Amino acid sequence: MKAIYYRRNVYFFGCLDRSGHFLYEPPGRAVDLRHPFEHCIDSGLIPNPGGVRTQRDSRPDGQYHVAFTRDWTAVAFWDRSGDCRPMSNSVFLINEEVKGEELLALARIQWPQIFRRVGFPILRKAIS
Repeated sequence: MKAIYYRRNVYFFGCLDRSGHFLYEPPGRAVDLRHPFEHCIDSGLIPNPGGVRTQRDSRPDGQYHVAFTRDWTAVAFWDRSGDCRPMSNSVFLINEEVKGEELLALARIQWPQIFRRVGFPILRKAIS
């Protein structure tokens, strides 16, 4: 799949067209990209008090958490629309510091298939 380059590329980590969580650039090409969230991108960006790992995670679909580090922003949310296993999540990343709402707006343009698939609104709610 040929990459599409936007002025502000939003990367997606999660399930796209195969099982397993991978990092993709628009419109869906797997990439090996160095970023500061590598150590925690797979479920580690969403607070999970007590390390709960149940069939139904402790947080509902649609709540998201924003993380910032070294000029990168990530929006992570529980998402079982591509993988029903416990602790399944998706993450949008951009190589700049932006508000979570702005990152989601850019992601809606670059990743419409994800927003169609999830089947629930991605809403800002306090996750602690």
